[in-house]
Amino acid sequence: MKILPSVLNYSYHRQFAGRWVETLDEYLSKVDTLRKKYGFDEMGINVAVAGNQDVVKTHNSENLMEIKKKLEDKNLHPIVLLGRITIHSDKEIVRQGVEEIKKSIEDAVLLGAKTAQFSGAIWGRLTKEKALRIYTDMLKEIGACAKDHGLIVCSENYCTFSGDELILAVENCGQENVGYLNDTGNWLILGEDPVAATRKVARKTVHMHLKDYILKDGIWTSVSFGKGIVDLDAILRIMQESPGDRIIYMAFETDLDDGDEDQAMDECFQYVKSWFDRNKG
Repeated sequence: MKILPSVLNYSYHRQFAGRWVETLDEYLSKVDTLRKKYGFDEMGINVAVAGNQDVVKTHNSENLMEIKKKLEDKNLHPIVLLGRITIHSDKEIVRQGVEEIKKSIEDAVLLGAKTAQFSGAIWGRLTKEKALRIYTDMLKEIGACAKDHGLIVCSENYCTFSGDELILAVENCGQENVGYLNDTGNWLILGEDPVAATRKVARKTVHMHLKDYILKDGIWTSVSFGKGIVDLDAILRIMQESPGDRIIYMAFETDLDDGDEDQAMDECFQYVKSWFDRNKG
């Protein structure tokens, strides 16, 4: 199993929000600078091809291949954000979400991605049991499409399902290329222990959003690694010892409400680089 550091695009949302297309080159440059500074031959980078973080000005093969070339020149592997599904009682809304993700899968492949993620939300008058059945069916169809394109996919679990419910959906969708996105901050928001949750999903984790949080005035607040309450040492150790020959892209995320986004990301790289230097082998 190989862990590659990555950068989550939303870590720069205060600088780039509403300007993701125009600032793509600046974003790539920031990540490449971090890669070189901390001595990584290759890294991941999260980029969106849908929604309000979309970096693609025109969704045609020529433009997508141009972005792919920029990524390759900097030894950056794209982890593509495919968009968002809505788990809904209205079948047309469900269908629309699945079809939009399937279209984004085509864009992800043109960018050279091997791993992609999407997000989801529960809407409508659904019981949790019904929502889980709909979600599992959506995972099955999206996973099948991704498999046909040679892509591994995962879904961010943000205030949607418990860890056990997420495991049920992934295991029951029947697609081997559907894995887990382990977001260490989202577990806290859900009221779960990030270390215990990491251990549960480690076997089939394909992507991570590594975060550290403090609780401030009733708000889970992002901080640089090592400054919050998440036991990142234990989480990194679990993932380092996880068996298998897959690549896990570990995206560093600092979703700041205020402060210097560049400084926070640099501090996260310092923390993880120091951890791996101390724990080689």
